Amino acid sequence: MITGETTHQLSRLYERRFGAVPSQITPVMGDGSDRHIYRLYSDTGSSVIGVFGPRREENEAFVSFTRSFRTLGLPVPDIFAYDAEKGIYLESDLGDTTMYRWICQNDADSEKCQTMYREIIEWLIKFQVTARDHVDYSKCYQFPAFLEDAIQYDLNYFQTSFLSRFARVSYDRYQVQKDFITFITRLVHAESGYFLYRDFQSKNILLVHDHPFFIDYQSGRRGALQYDVASLLFDANVNLSEAFREQMLYFYIENVAKYLRIDDKIFVSFYYDFATVRMLQALAAFSFLSFDKGKKYFLKSIPNALQNIQSLLAKGSILKDLPELRRILENDLFINPLFDSYRAHICEQ
Repeated sequence: MITGETTHQLSRLYERRFGAVPSQITPVMGDGSDRHIYRLYSDTGSSVIGVFGPRREENEAFVSFTRSFRTLGLPVPDIFAYDAEKGIYLESDLGDTTMYRWICQNDADSEKCQTMYREIIEWLIKFQVTARDHVDYSKCYQFPAFLEDAIQYDLNYFQTSFLSRFARVSYDRYQVQKDFITFITRLVHAESGYFLYRDFQSKNILLVHDHPFFIDYQSGRRGALQYDVASLLFDANVNLSEAFREQMLYFYIENVAKYLRIDDKIFVSFYYDFATVRMLQALAAFSFLSFDKGKKYFLKSIPNALQNIQSLLAKGSILKDLPELRRILENDLFINPLFDSYRAHICEQ
């Protein structure tokens, strides 16, 4: 579907839903997604967001999850209209102020930032625990749960998309795969009967009147609690201090304990393991989006992600049992001619 046809179809969907054609349609810059996003305006200046998604299964997951979340009062966009055959839908316009942009304008360790993160964490727990039995998991995109197959997929993604480009040292692929099996065996022992948002990070949180709304949960599935809070606190798009991360982690544990009985020590142990697998997946995604999709601005997040990896090398117990992977990660991966060739580009952004 070409852009002109997309806007035409969105205009027709808008007219069917609201009884008039939009007065203006403007593109909205996406991030890592293949979706085409537009803002459609009425004559009065109000607006909605129109989306064309090339993968029907992804659209179905987003629309289904959104409707479930709305019934529970979770702060997500409303779906005004959906045409499954054409892969388009209209949703609430929540503006352009992402949590990422907000953090860039505020001190990440300030009380104001802490207050915002506490509110976000309280909502996260509601997604994970309150919504877990209200989601239709048959609509999940790619994988219904973050278990063996899904974890293997992410680890292979890291090897093929990131290591193939950035590893400074030669490595034994067979030993890396053995480490992956050990890693997966460990992770699947975490309790995984919760809703896993999958991409719970600052660019997928929009602020409306200084309160968070949540988007881009279409890859949600069943999984462990630790993955999403690790995604938030080890978000490579922002640079949170170790002290801030620790404070917010224990705020999360204190609040999730209002819903569930958890062992703090076991929870924290798995938390660092899931933070590690999340960082490996993020590195793969940044590399893929930069080189395969031509979105070079994602290179800016690689140094932060690698810095997070160094922190996890000290904290994550699982890496002690992954000798080949640990040896690779202990090297300064991003000092590589391929990365250096884009260093000037990164600094200009």
